[in-house]
Amino acid sequence: MLVLGAGASGVSAAKFLRERGAVVGIFDDGKGEAVKEAIYVSDVDFESFDYCVISPGVSINHPIAKKFEGRIMPEFVLGFTAPHKKIVAITGTNGKTTVTNMIGKAVDRRGVVCGNIGMPVTGLSKEIRRKIAVTEVSSFMLEVDAVFKPDISIVLNITQDHLERHGTMDEYIRCKAKLCNARVVILNHDCVNTRVLNDGRAFYFSTKTAVRGIYLDGQSVVLNIGRRPKVIFNIDEFSEDRPHQISNILAVVLACRLLGVSRRRILDACKGGQVYEHRIQHIGEVGNVAFVNDSKATNVASCLASCACFQGAVHLLVGGVSKGQDFSELFSKLPKHVDHVFAFGESADEIYKAATRVGVRNITKLKTMREATIAAFKHGFGPRVVLLSPACSSFDEFSGYAERGKVFAEIVRELSNAES
Repeated sequence: MLVLGAGASGVSAAKFLRERGAVVGIFDDGKGEAVKEAIYVSDVDFESFDYCVISPGVSINHPIAKKFEGRIMPEFVLGFTAPHKKIVAITGTNGKTTVTNMIGKAVDRRGVVCGNIGMPVTGLSKEIRRKIAVTEVSSFMLEVDAVFKPDISIVLNITQDHLERHGTMDEYIRCKAKLCNARVVILNHDCVNTRVLNDGRAFYFSTKTAVRGIYLDGQSVVLNIGRRPKVIFNIDEFSEDRPHQISNILAVVLACRLLGVSRRRILDACKGGQVYEHRIQHIGEVGNVAFVNDSKATNVASCLASCACFQGAVHLLVGGVSKGQDFSELFSKLPKHVDHVFAFGESADEIYKAATRVGVRNITKLKTMREATIAAFKHGFGPRVVLLSPACSSFDEFSGYAERGKVFAEIVRELSNAES
């Protein structure tokens, strides 16, 4: 067996295969960490391998992957060839980590969280034998046509993202839609790209309309999966008023009810006020300026959802590496309380041009995130929020969104010390 990619998933897959007696080779363009369970191979050794396991960080358009067309499997699907209990699979452009964490917390010791969120599935073969595998699944993990049938799947939303890899929205949607092969499918009725995936058997969740599944009726959370709809929660019980998070909660409540999770555990898992690092995270205040770190917002839809969480003046920091998105959508939908936009990084020119195309003039272009943060702090008067919600990946300046968020926090501390 050949493993393509020597990152965390590839290393885990190699160990999984070796434990089961396979002869394992591993190929990586950048030569990842040493793997004692596998031998590194060159591009002339592939004839000796019957099958290929691909890591999510490697595209199916990689030249080596193309050599194994029809004989290729994603790492997480390989993991589920081991004996396992139930699989709950969660995907979506935004919110999948939050929803995966909430379901994982709700099922507690009955489950294990895995997949794109951290631990590769192949590294948890003993746990998934007896526990519910609450699995975050990215579009990268779904590129390969492979047999995967979760017990419950949730498609939270589909908006433009990762087009630099998938090429078109049609291909991106095709990848996400593969989770509709589950025994029970839960779709977002409020998102047109997920709504149309229903083959007539799926449940919906909605904050806007009555559906078969779960929906919000005023303040009432209504479950509609049996003979008649019934109110099971008041939304105020969750202490949450952010629209995107209420939508996530509805998806979690429905999945958890189908899994037989108690009312108390659902409430504990979904209660508002939970802070996730780099996700609408209040960093601090300097004078009357509050700083919020939403570095994990790496696409337009996520940035717009973040902006909608505020009512007062917002100075928005956007930029980094574009992922093939159309930034015109961002500027045509920006809330009016976003007073000024500060574009930075590799995509600053592209963002600036998109703003001018739709008539937005309150935008400043800068080279780095540091320059943009300082400019946003100094611009204007009165109480305001400086929001880092970049709508881009971070790989021009940083190793990932986490480093970007940490550097943002460091800049805020420097500004605070300078003002004190």
